[in-house]
Amino acid sequence: DAIEAVVVNAPALVYQTKTVIGSPPGGNADGKLDPAETADLVVTLKNAGRVGVTNVSALLTTADEWISLLDSLGAFGALPPESTGNNAADRFRIAASAQTPREHPAVMKLILTGTDYLDSIMFTIVVGELRAVDPIPDGPRTPPRYWAYDDVDSGYAERPTYDWVEINGVGTRLTLSDDQTQVVSLPSGFGPWRYYGQSYTQVSICSNGWISPGSTASTVYQNASLPDGTQPANLCLLWDDLYPPSGNGVWYYHDAANHRFVVEFDSVRKYSPTTSYVKGEFVIYDTTVRTPTGDNVVLLQYRYCNDFTSATVGIEDPTCAIGIELLYNGTFNRGCAPLAAGRAVKFTTQDPTGVVEQNPAEVQGLTLRLACANPARAVMSLEYAIAEARNLDLAVYDGTGRRVRTLAAGPQRAGRHAVVWNGRDGQGRQVPAGVYWVRIATEQAAEAVKAILVR
Repeated sequence: DAIEAVVVNAPALVYQTKTVIGSPPGGNADGKLDPAETADLVVTLKNAGRVGVTNVSALLTTADEWISLLDSLGAFGALPPESTGNNAADRFRIAASAQTPREHPAVMKLILTGTDYLDSIMFTIVVGELRAVDPIPDGPRTPPRYWAYDDVDSGYAERPTYDWVEINGVGTRLTLSDDQTQVVSLPSGFGPWRYYGQSYTQVSICSNGWISPGSTASTVYQNASLPDGTQPANLCLLWDDLYPPSGNGVWYYHDAANHRFVVEFDSVRKYSPTTSYVKGEFVIYDTTVRTPTGDNVVLLQYRYCNDFTSATVGIEDPTCAIGIELLYNGTFNRGCAPLAAGRAVKFTTQDPTGVVEQNPAEVQGLTLRLACANPARAVMSLEYAIAEARNLDLAVYDGTGRRVRTLAAGPQRAGRHAVVWNGRDGQGRQVPAGVYWVRIATEQAAEAVKAILVR
């Protein structure tokens, strides 16, 4: 009882929440700490005791090998009983290594001191946390080749926009019955379909809600988790036991004007129960829609669908070892927004590396600087700023003057911006260690910085 009385009648600081502020330089402003990112950290504490405490300060520590502490001191001021306070006026600053595994939990420790007070608390920061508004990488492997972006991934340039393409009546209807697959030759004007580095001139369309590049005789209706070792290179709109004769059929159409090949499942019902159905489509873009690896972009679109309890949605590679599973038997990937009417999902080899725009600031002329250590290991963070909205070109060049990677191009808003280069060229290949130049140019000015990449 005496111990309990001492605890109750003393300050008792407990952890409440944390806020990651990843603004430039070094951050991407998405509210979480990612590999290769530097960010400010604000921690909110609550005094759960009956006695207040003044002059609260904290030392942030960690034994985590992936985390660096750039500013480990923070001030919280006074915390009366039952009040909360934070270190927003004196933030911690931390950095995560580029090699940090995604969704790695980093354990942090705060050593708290105040007037007649000393204590410590623990909390965790998840590096590379996957949220419904984040793209999903393929795996299991590092680095990924394909990423899945859906239309709620608002912080990413690759976010798709739902734009239904109706082809019933203008396309060709397949004579698919129960558990059937038909092989369709891709039009010469479309060109080969490049998928996971392999080129195909045909597409196999199965009645059970999936397609596969090339020719296959498989008609499997029993869905499985992806990647599935028995079904190579499947792309699944809704892999389930579907029955096309009970709906408006399965159609395909080459929309040459818009550089795409569309496969639509029009109100196709399940074999049982027949009250479950899907109206959705695959949209495969030709190679005029460029990606770093030359692989085609594939879009899934859903006009409506009312049953995911026994279905699979996602893609897998030709080896059956790598894939992206968005849905399996009613359970969605944490990075996937629930599939509903008006949902669009894009599969592309363009990684999330990209420009994150910030609010315009007082910027003079054109500036460019490295926002990371130089030499940098594997990944480089850069910050640039322009005084007025202009067309801009930002690219990496090797020592011979050859352009290695375009980081940003086209119209840019005035203000400060951040970009990360992942050490890969425009084809997605890892570049060797060495000296590189990052050059920024507008119609009026140009600037370059020397950058050294080590492995």
